[in-house]
Amino acid sequence: MASTQKTTSAMKMISSAKMRKATGNLQRLSPYRSMVQSVISHLLVTDQEFSSPLIARREVKRVALVVFGSDDGLCGAFNINIFKQLLATIADCRSTWGEDVGITLLPIGKKLTKASAKIAGGRIAVEPVPTVNTRSESQSLHEFMQLLSTRFLAGDYDRVDVLYMHFVSTSRQRAGLARDGHADRQRQCQGAARRAQPGVQQAAPAEHHHRVARHPGRTGTEVIIK
Repeated sequence: MASTQKTTSAMKMISSAKMRKATGNLQRLSPYRSMVQSVISHLLVTDQEFSSPLIARREVKRVALVVFGSDDGLCGAFNINIFKQLLATIADCRSTWGEDVGITLLPIGKKLTKASAKIAGGRIAVEPVPTVNTRSESQSLHEFMQLLSTRFLAGDYDRVDVLYMHFVSTSRQRAGLARDGHADRQRQCQGAARRAQPGVQQAAPAEHHHRVARHPGRTGTEVIIK
């Protein structure tokens, strides 16, 4: 018994140290992220002449949704909430640009990649991003951004939106949706969730915290995330 207690105590200390390190990294990056976001937002709304092919507006027929999730489970409702917001965002895209709009999902993280595959079909395509994960180096991220830029400029996508969980604290995150260079963390996601509410349902709690979400276009189709 004493040996088991020592082992679990050591595991707890290691986990706590890793959590403190990850939290510290996020807190140090927050000011940089906020400043970059502020600069981009000001460039987009300023009266000064500024042009770039990456901010060109055109008729939206194809939308790319980059969705950030986790590689591992046992992290509470993190993946469940982001997936529910993904379904709401898909419904919002169809409401805004019509049912025929093409949607390409680029899920990052093993859990969301698996869940996204279950809603593929029709006007929804899924392109996993195995080169980007929680341990990716800057080079992998740069190559992924270059890929998105190239496809946007080639006309494969008419817009690229990013769906993620915004870090507030260790025990609290909220869904964020970045559109047109603006990260409107709550208003857009909550608006999309309200419009898509009839199509998203949550099952009663069960073992391993299974959740059921309705597919945004297939009557009776359910997706379960573990």
